Amino acid sequence: MPRAGHRDSDEHIYGTSEDTGIVDVTHQPIVYIDLGVGGMTCDDCAERVTDALKSVRGVRHASVSLSDRSARVEATPDVAGSALALAVRDAGAPAGHRYNAFERRRQPSVGPAEGRTR
Repeated sequence: MPRAGHRDSDEHIYGTSEDTGIVDVTHQPIVYIDLGVGGMTCDDCAERVTDALKSVRGVRHASVSLSDRSARVEATPDVAGSALALAVRDAGAPAGHRYNAFERRRQPSVGPAEGRTR
């Protein structure tokens, strides 16, 4: 195993919270959260919302669709829809424009033990 805090070629991060403050997140369960997102009018808006979602602790990936007014987030199960909605609301659009979001659906991932392969 590589030294603590080291990223290998597959971007796994090794270590423990006790010795480095970094944990191996590749083996934590994840959920997929679908959000409805309102207030976006342009690509810059979608980028702001994406950045806001990615800033929430526990979010591993976020993608936003301007045309569908939606977002899909991959996160650890402890990430609350309300935390995502708050991050989106506070994304800080110009001219006082505000975004809003709500959780539409949450789906757990299928792990390797249940038949998922890489």
